[in-house]
Amino acid sequence: MLEKGIQWSRIFSPPLIAFLGSMIAVWFGWTLPEFLNDSLIYIGSLVTPLSLMYIGIHLAQVGLRSLTFDRDMNLSILGRFVLFPAILLTVQVGMMQFFSIELPMKLQETFFLQSTIPTLVIMPLLATEENADVDFATSAVTITTLFYIVILPVWMMLFSMVFQ
Repeated sequence: MLEKGIQWSRIFSPPLIAFLGSMIAVWFGWTLPEFLNDSLIYIGSLVTPLSLMYIGIHLAQVGLRSLTFDRDMNLSILGRFVLFPAILLTVQVGMMQFFSIELPMKLQETFFLQSTIPTLVIMPLLATEENADVDFATSAVTITTLFYIVILPVWMMLFSMVFQ
């Protein structure tokens, strides 16, 4: 049964509230005391290692046979490694050709590399939190990370050919 009205608690999740609060603090030039800032940096640095541990535990429970290449996974791979980088390259070339906007090469490379990264390792945790398909999220992270080993050199070769 669908609930009527806006579920504000789903829209304003704790990470979003923290992000908005930090944007306000940056806007007004507020700074945290050093001990609090250092503590939050340490806590933030735990996200990726804990996510990887969670993925490893989940993969150990369901087995590597759960890594399947169904239609959804293939679309995920296609979007992650072909569609997003192609869109970004098109935008970058368009900016240079049609608007005469020249971005520094390091900035172009950074944008491009960001568009080709594998699925974020926090996805299985977010899927668990939202009661979504954790198996799919775990498979997507694992498969795209493994594919990235091969795909990154190919994309970087194409990138260097386009931007020489």
